[in-house]
Amino acid sequence: MYNSSRYDYDHIILPYPFPSSVAFLLTGYSIVATTVGAVGNILIWLSIMQTSRLKTATNFLVAHLAFTDLGNCAICFPTFIPALLGNDYLFKSLHLCKIQFYLASIFSSQSAVMLNVIALNRYCLVTKKISVYRKLFNAKATAVTVAVLWVLNTFVILLPEMGFGNVVPVPPLHTCLMEPGDPMSWLLWTLLVCVSFFLCYLAIPLFYFLTFAFAKRSKRKVINHLVVRPGITDNNASLAHQTNERSRQTCKKAELRYTMVSALVYCTFTICWTPLCIVHLVNRNSPVASWVYHYCFLLIYTNSCLNPFIYAGLNRNFRRKIKQLLRLEVD
Repeated sequence: MYNSSRYDYDHIILPYPFPSSVAFLLTGYSIVATTVGAVGNILIWLSIMQTSRLKTATNFLVAHLAFTDLGNCAICFPTFIPALLGNDYLFKSLHLCKIQFYLASIFSSQSAVMLNVIALNRYCLVTKKISVYRKLFNAKATAVTVAVLWVLNTFVILLPEMGFGNVVPVPPLHTCLMEPGDPMSWLLWTLLVCVSFFLCYLAIPLFYFLTFAFAKRSKRKVINHLVVRPGITDNNASLAHQTNERSRQTCKKAELRYTMVSALVYCTFTICWTPLCIVHLVNRNSPVASWVYHYCFLLIYTNSCLNPFIYAGLNRNFRRKIKQLLRLEVD
């Protein structure tokens, strides 16, 4: 058992938990969210594994994202729930406390990294030649990329075990965290929280904006090519006009689709990651109430529950397969 008196951080993280009524409401929400999130990520993974048309490089990344989010939903989120109620019985062991912290950090940061890779994948798929895309995102290259990212991410997360920073139990939070007040721990935690956040905040909107801009230019070229020229017959003019209108409608739908995905990605990450990043930076010089940290962690875990609906729920093939799985139909 750890000795909580050894770590006196009440002057850094104020022991102000949620009111009992709010804590019970958030606990109920957490139970529902972790269940729905876990089931959603399992369904996404099964859909990809059981459907040949979904076995693409992009969906391989989506399956990996579902795996990391499943880890958060099925392991880390449930072990966080007692902290909302002010109960630290799961963290009486220092080793167990650290394991929960490391798993949560690895799954959350890996999920954030994969979202960037997915955005890059879709950008290359739309803007690059198919031969170039297949070189960048063939099965072998994609698997190697994912493996390398796993190794690098895990290595950075486990740096405290190598002497860079320190992970300790923080009684006001009823969980483990990078040691508050320790410069090296603060620097590493800044790297994990802020860098992951800003990469998602900046890179994902940028990739989707460039993808959208390219698609818009390509559609405009098609429309200009289909404009009726002088000297053609009425029948050809009518056919060209109909084709032109269909191209305009397709362009409009494509714009709407890219705008919707980009907006969802941008808004979700802004809402879920901004609070923790701000609180972490503020906590460097000012004390922060424990309930504020709990709220921030709750948002991060919620993000893992939302990802399957944002990245796969908009795909018709995923929806069809998930309906089959839920109804126990044969594919």
